[in-house]
Amino acid sequence: MKKIITLVFLFLLLFVWNWSLQEQGSEKFNILATTTHMGSVASDLVQGTDLTVKTLFPPGVDPHLYTLSAADLELIKSADLIIANGLHLEASMYEGLKLIDDQLNILFVGDSLSEQNLIQVATVDPKYDPHFWFDLDLMTTASELIFESIINQFSSIDATLLSANLDDFQMQLNDLKSLQIEMQTNADLKYLVTTHDAFSYLARVMGFEVKSLIGITTEADFSLKEIRDLADFMVENQISDIYTESTVNSKPLVKLQEILAQQGFEANFVSQPLLGDSLQAGQTFIDYIRYNLMVIYE
Repeated sequence: MKKIITLVFLFLLLFVWNWSLQEQGSEKFNILATTTHMGSVASDLVQGTDLTVKTLFPPGVDPHLYTLSAADLELIKSADLIIANGLHLEASMYEGLKLIDDQLNILFVGDSLSEQNLIQVATVDPKYDPHFWFDLDLMTTASELIFESIINQFSSIDATLLSANLDDFQMQLNDLKSLQIEMQTNADLKYLVTTHDAFSYLARVMGFEVKSLIGITTEADFSLKEIRDLADFMVENQISDIYTESTVNSKPLVKLQEILAQQGFEANFVSQPLLGDSLQAGQTFIDYIRYNLMVIYE
């Protein structure tokens, strides 16, 4: 029902589109990113230029559950370039953007990545795990796609400066890769227990397995049996750490901890929450990745 209501709303926004495009006086900026991850990368790349970047989703907002508003439409129609995560991360908003794709200049970053490098989770859409940003090799490619879109859209931009910014960003990604190797060498992490499966790309890189109650989208649901099954798995494998996530309700994990306690097994929440679908306010993408690594491998 929620999806039907959302799609009806998106069709209404599409109807309003042609009328609203004729209005003047909209707030002017250059680039609109849907997620905090893509917004941070775009901001790093245009640093020192006169291009301005806005991010649609505020820090701490779950993109899986976000729905467009009339104010969002005003931002969308005012942007010269839109950078979306893609791969259905934006849920019904993704479908809405696809509806007006021919009227906008949109880069769906995840959709532009090679499918052979993505994690397939289904045979029909959404086929692929959209949390590709935890694979820093994929983010290297993503930064190049964003760079190319900016260069193509803004012909007067200083390409040399933008190229230098890209090099600097990718050097920071390489530093993070070195940190990952160091942490992987010095740790023996086999399983990461959390709420939803936003960390599979990181798990693929770092060699651990994610055990979660929900799949790749927080729109999914789960049963008490699934919580009990996860509790049994934790007891069997002597897993005592539970990781909360900043944008996901932690009540199911509290229930998991209670069930474990009933079995005489002590499990504790890691002191800091993981950051999955959103950066914190004022945080860069590089800081965000480093933060998660420190939380997991502290």
